[in-house]
Parts: sequence; structure tokens; C-alpha cells
Amino acid sequence: MVQSHSTFSLKDSPVENQRPLRVVIIGAGFCGIYTTIRIIQRLRNVDLTVYDMNDEVSGVWWLNRYPGLACDIPSYSYQFSFAPNPYWSSLYVPGPEIRAYMQDVAERYGAMRFIKVSHKVEDATWDEELNKWHVNVRNLKTNADFKDTADVVISARGGLNKIAWPRIEGLGDFEGKLMHTGGWDESYDPRNKAIGVVGNGSSGIQVVPSLQRLQGTQLWCFVRSPTWVAPGFGDSAMRKMGKDPKDTQFSKRQQQYMARHPEEFLRIRKLLEDEAARMHPISIRGSEESILAQKSIADDMRRRSANNEDIINILLPRFAPGCRRLTPGANYLEALQEDNVHLTNQGIKRITPRGLELTSGQHIELDLLVCATGYDVEAPPEFNLIGKGGLRLAERWKPYPEAYLGMAVDGFPNFVMIGGPNTGLGSGSLTSVFEAQANYAVKLLRKMQKEDYATFEVDPKRVADFGQYIEEYFKRTVFTDDCSSWYKTGRSGSRIVWLWPGSSNHCLETLRSPRWEDFNWKSADPAGNCFGWLGNGSSITLTEGDPSWFLDPDVVDEPCEPKPEKIAQARIKAVEDAEMALKPNLSTKVQNLRGCDGTSPGIVEAISVFTKSDQGPQQLLSITSLYVDKMAFADEVKAHGAAYLPDDPGAFMPLLLEKSSDAYVLHYSEVAMKSPEWQANYGKIMSLAQTQTSYIVIVLDHDLGEQRPTEKPRIELWQEGHVSIVDFVADAEELYGKCLLGCKDESLIDSSLPVVALSKRINVEIACPSESYSSTENFSWICPTCKAELDEGVKELQSEDAQIKQALVKFGVYLKAGAMVAYNDTTIAYLDYVIERARQSGAAVDQIEYETLKAAYESQKKEIEEAIESGDPEPAHISKDRPDHQRPQDSEAF
Repeated sequence: MVQSHSTFSLKDSPVENQRPLRVVIIGAGFCGIYTTIRIIQRLRNVDLTVYDMNDEVSGVWWLNRYPGLACDIPSYSYQFSFAPNPYWSSLYVPGPEIRAYMQDVAERYGAMRFIKVSHKVEDATWDEELNKWHVNVRNLKTNADFKDTADVVISARGGLNKIAWPRIEGLGDFEGKLMHTGGWDESYDPRNKAIGVVGNGSSGIQVVPSLQRLQGTQLWCFVRSPTWVAPGFGDSAMRKMGKDPKDTQFSKRQQQYMARHPEEFLRIRKLLEDEAARMHPISIRGSEESILAQKSIADDMRRRSANNEDIINILLPRFAPGCRRLTPGANYLEALQEDNVHLTNQGIKRITPRGLELTSGQHIELDLLVCATGYDVEAPPEFNLIGKGGLRLAERWKPYPEAYLGMAVDGFPNFVMIGGPNTGLGSGSLTSVFEAQANYAVKLLRKMQKEDYATFEVDPKRVADFGQYIEEYFKRTVFTDDCSSWYKTGRSGSRIVWLWPGSSNHCLETLRSPRWEDFNWKSADPAGNCFGWLGNGSSITLTEGDPSWFLDPDVVDEPCEPKPEKIAQARIKAVEDAEMALKPNLSTKVQNLRGCDGTSPGIVEAISVFTKSDQGPQQLLSITSLYVDKMAFADEVKAHGAAYLPDDPGAFMPLLLEKSSDAYVLHYSEVAMKSPEWQANYGKIMSLAQTQTSYIVIVLDHDLGEQRPTEKPRIELWQEGHVSIVDFVADAEELYGKCLLGCKDESLIDSSLPVVALSKRINVEIACPSESYSSTENFSWICPTCKAELDEGVKELQSEDAQIKQALVKFGVYLKAGAMVAYNDTTIAYLDYVIERARQSGAAVDQIEYETLKAAYESQKKEIEEAIESGDPEPAHISKDRPDHQRPQDSEAF
């Protein structure tokens, strides 16, 4: 018999009640800023303070200021997912830009309101009676100490905080200038100096070329171990941008292009991430990828060092690439060949007041000694952390640091780390891992709040189990090869304490869904009843929200009908049996609406389906036309300066399918039937429709003649699910409505005559000018038949309702549909004509902001001309209303 809790009583609060939490975050670098923004966005009733010991936010990027400091992974991969920055000046962006970017993001998203800079956390002690942390803080501006209290402490310091000085006898005796790359003195002038650089890790590889170029310097480079100096990451992505991989600078025009074309910016970012993620197999000892990488990088190092045997014998490793961190060393090997640079791997016996003595007995006099020796990743946090029973983290982390998923340590309740032990990466996106850890931490806080827990603490066995997994995993990798690396605290053969045991995607998937069973939870309910959080039986939605929220279309998850004849396998087979091939399409001005050919009615149909949904208008943000006109595409090939036009127009299909789109318009024509590439991609296209990922519109073109499909079962099969058929000849007039094709003579259809299309079923119009006609005064370039029918259509529209009137010639429709008309002077002339007709019909043309759009056109026209002259790819004129990631809500909602 279960006994009742006699002391238990209901809380007079709704089930959604979020109990107050006091949270302290330590560190305002990438991890601290991101965690702060997500807490602001996703939680409420949180009293939050962030302490950072530096004068400004940005963490390690504030501390590091050495010459040549830059991100050694592509800048497009080193940014907040919700704030992609198209304005980076370089693929490997300089440190000051990253610092400014982080400060800007912290300000824009409201994080600065919670951050106290120049405040150092001295120690934090757990109070087992109160279930709180007592935090001692020092204001570095006033030197005054004060106490704070927190329910939860989050360490967002990362692992690169405590400088690792080399263990060399006499280091403190040096009377010249001694600096570490992690604490550079910007007031010191290194010109005309004899300089020694100890170390050839990431910072050493970056600082050497910058110091070598300075006036009058003599540079000595002391290296203890060989290292792999990798070629630049992201070469394939740079080539797809039309850039030479050696040219890592982004011009103002290239930056503006990325800013105006977020879909293309996202594509390049994904290419970079894909390339980095797919490097993971290199880390598996003996893998084909590892063997190929070793040969490839060795060949590149020989080439860049001009086969200088002195350099190769010192730097080329015998261990596999990745055992030490791969670093793209722009100009490093080249700098070592200069006359003012001396490279040696002789050991340093001791530091003297005037320089240093090598093991060979040679003494080298120096003015400046630079220690590029990295950080002590094995060290516990600089603040003293005291957990349950007086246990100090520094003692708990002997002989090496360990943590559950790199985030939690047994004996330290309500304590979370972002960027803790074993959270670094050998390849892939480190910032995405930091974001995943922060998201995990926010989920922990939400569970504490909603379910009214006083404490959470990871189970000791789970920490041990994860440690055992780490040991076993790394046995099969190159990271445990015989090399000295900061992955393992600089000692060959020791435990890997910095890297995640797996790929970046492996880490993201692990952190996606927390295993709450790996934690011990203590209820905050006085009676210890873990269901006290259920409250008084009410819900806040009854008084402050929407009681029927579960019926909203964006909440309802509608499954596919499980009819046998509609399952994906059966439909794919039946469609393939139809043996129909379609011609994919990319027009001369990528994704424009073209003229009154089959593509335009296909786009009209796609818009129509989305806007007439039974559940109300659906948001259609992008349409991709898969109709590649080989002849028309020739201009694009010339603009690229390369003859890569394939014989089969369907060869463009895989590239176009990389674009995530709400709707695809497919063109089925006589020419298309000769496209074998289309057949190869046919199943992929149909699966998009069958899984209802995208809407598919198939256009039957007018040139089919007797080859036009007549078997209704096949067409009806296509119409199931998210697939529609548009018969250009039979359906175009109905689709366009009374304001129609301009000229019905079929022989003129291919001329892409000017046309205004306004379907009565939708509140969208499409205007497609022709490049076949030249602009003259009074618009005499429009054929009389077209002009008469256009005028007639405008007259009839005068009797339509206001909503349709306002839809007429709103130029913004092109942006909303993700498509745009070709940029040419005919466009402007035609648009002028239509706008004048719109004014006559009483349409709300004041909403068009036409002059602004016209000015934008003139600006882009100039850009296009410059792009063609320079051989750069022409802008793709694609626009989407949504960002790459959902932005955090306004911070005032906190």
C-alpha cells in the first residue's frame, strides 16, 4: 500500500509556472554571449548576471592581439548561427573583426544588459543546506570584492584561458621583452629587433609571417616538434564562389553580393561546413582518407617550401595528419625561406638575460622573446570551485580533467560548463558544438523551472562511463599517435582531454536530446513530492493565452494517408513506368519569371495552390524553376569565363536541387525527352512531393504536339499529393484569367511577349517583359494585339474588389516568390507602362515605392555589367523573406 504524503499541499499556480531562478554565467566570449541570448529568448523568470574579467566582451579574441591574429578556420563557419555575417573581409578573418562582430551581436540581441565586464569571479562554493552557490566577485576597476548567490552557475570560459609558458630554465631571467601570444603588449614596437619565437602551433604559424615582414627584423624560430602545415580549408567552396582559393580576401562587392543573396550565402556556408565535417575519416588511423591526406599535405608542404630540405627535414612529421592540430599556415612556409628567418629544432638549454642557449652550446642574443606555446587545457577554472563536502574541482580533476559530455561533474550540483573537457573538435564546426552545449544547458534550466527541482547532479557512474568511452574511442584514432599535442596536454601518449570522441555531427546528435536519467534530481517541494509542479490544475492558457492552441495549423502534424496505392514506393514505381522525361530549367537571369512560356503559368499554379489552401493561405517563400535553356544559358557561361556547358541540359539538375525550395516548376517538352540526366534525378524529384517536402508543378509545353500525354491515369497519378499538372495550351488561359497572354498566336508564344498575368484565384500578378523588343517612347514596342488585350484586362479589373486592385503590379511580388524579372531597360519601360495603367485602374500604387525599386535596379544593373567585365559570376537575383535561422525573439520579452 502506497502511503500518502501528509505534509503535501497544492501550489496555487498553473502548470506552466516557471519558478524564479538566479543564474550566474562566467565568461562573455562566444559561449557566454550565445548562452545569454538563448536564456533571454527561451526562458522567463530568470535573474541573470554574466561576469567577465576582460574590459570588453569577446573572450579569447579580446585577450589575443598578436600580429597576424586571425581565425584559422573559414570565417563563414565561425559565427553565431542566427547572425550570419556576409561582411567578413577575408576567408580567415583578422581577430579585430571577430572581436567587433561579437560585441555587435551582444549589443543587438540584448545580452549586454546582463554582462558586467571587468568583474572577476574569485571562487564559488556550494551551500548544501540552501542548495545555492555563493560566488565571490572582484570589481577589477575598483578592486572591491562582493558576494553573489546563484541557483545555477554556468562556466562559459571555454578551454583557452590559462596561458601555458614553456618550461625552460631561466625564463624569468630574460632582460629583454618577454611576451606570450596570448598576452601581447601592443605598445611594444618589434621593428629592427632580434626576435625569437618558441613554438609552431596555431599562434606560432600565424605570428611568424607578420614579424618577418617588419622592417629590420631578424627572426629565430625554435620548434620542438614537426607539424603538418595544411593548405587552406574551404578551397572547393571558394572555387564555387568563382574565386581562386589563394585569394582569401572578400571585396566590398563580394560582401554586398552575399548580403543581397542570403540563399547563395547559405549555400556557401553549407559547402564549407560539409567540407569540414567530411574531414572526420582522416582522424581514423590507417583509413584510406588518412593515407591520402598525408600524401597530399606532404606534397603541398614540399611545393610551398620550394623543396627546401632544411625546412622539410625539420617540419615534415612522421605521425599522421591530425595527431597535432591541422593548421592552414598562410605564408608560413614561404616566410621561413626568407633571408631574415632562421629555423632550428635544436633544443633550448636555458634562457639567459640577453637571449638563449641551445643544447649545441650556441648562444643567440635576442631583444624580444615570443612564446607561442598555447594554453593549459588541463588546468581547472582559474576561479576556485568548491562542491559538495568541500571537494575542490582542482582535486577532482587529478590526474586529468573529465566531465559528463564535457558539461557536468559529479559532486558539483547545478554547475554546467560550456566548452569543458573533451568538447573540442579535430574537424567540423566548433561553434555549432558550443551552441549545442548552450542549448542543452537552457533545457536543463527549463526543466528545473517547470518541474520545480532544487538541484540536478550528474550520476558518478555516468561520468565514469563516458570516460571509458573516451578511452576506447581514441585508441582507433591518429590523436593517440606518438606526437606532442595540446589535445593531450602536450605530452605524447597521455589521455586526450580536449577533443570530443567522434565527429562534429556525432556530437550534435548526442547533445540534441538530453538523457535526464543520467542526472540525480532533487525536488524543491517542501514535502518532496516530485509532482508538486502540477500546481492547482489550471493552465495559463485559460487566462493569458490561447486555449485552443493545439488546433493551430503550425502545431498540427498531419500524417500522409496510408493508402496502399499512395505509399511512396508504389507511386515512384508507377511514375517511373510512365517513362516521361522533363527538361530542367535555369533561365539566363537565374530564376526570373521569363515570358509567357510554360514556366510562368507553372509559377502561377504554384502560387495559386499555396494561397488557396483549405487551412488558409500558406506562406510561399521560394520557387525554383528547373528549366535549363541551353542556348539561353550560354551568356551565363561566358560571364563565368569558362566553357562548362554540358550537352545534356539536365546536368544542371543536381545543382538546382541543392536549393531548398517550397516549390519546384518542372518543364516537360519535346527537347526534354532527350535528357538522360533528368531520368537519373526523377526519383529524387518525386520523393520531394511524396514526402510533402516541396510542391511540384509539371508544365506540359506547347511544343509537344502529338506527343502530348493523353493517358489520364498517368496525369492523375502525378496530381496526387503535392504534384500538379499545367497543360500550357489547355490551361494557360484559365490560369492567367482575363488579363491574359497578350497574343494568342502560338507562333509568337516563344517570343516571350510582354504580359501581365493576374489570376482571379490569387492576389498576385506576374509581369514578364520581353528582351525581344526594344523600348521606344509611348511604349510602341508593345504589339497592338497585346496592348489592346492588356488595356481590356485593366478595364475589367476596375470592377474587381480592392484586394485584387492592390495586388496589381506590386513589384515586391518578385521578392516574395523568390523570383525576379530579367534586369534590362525593357523591364523598366514595361513596368512604367503597367504602373500607369494601374493608376488608371485605381490600384494602390502608393504602396509600391517604385522610385526606390527603380534606383535599386539601376544599381544592380551596374553591378551586373561590372561582374561580366571582370569574369565574376553574375548575381542570381534570388530573394527570400526568411533568414537562414529563426532569430531569437526580442530580448524585451524576457
